[in-house]
Amino acid sequence: MNNDEVIYISDAQKGLKKALTEVLPEAQAFTCQKHFGADVITICGHGASAEFLGLANATLPEEFDYLMSNASEKLQEYLKGKDK
Repeated sequence: MNNDEVIYISDAQKGLKKALTEVLPEAQAFTCQKHFGADVITICGHGASAEFLGLANATLPEEFDYLMSNASEKLQEYLKGKDK
């Protein structure tokens, strides 16, 4: 199970994320949309919620790129920081 074809989705709880990273270091980790969206509202404000949902539901790379380029600067900065 410890390979890059394994994906887990969590609520980004620090203890859970740490434990899964230790047990499955090669697996891909993602945060569920509901919890990610709540973080967006907390950090970027309610206005960013609709922008985030559009990005989260984009089905084509071109659609995502267009929405990202038109998203608020604060949301763009927050999402780009999540890559780290």
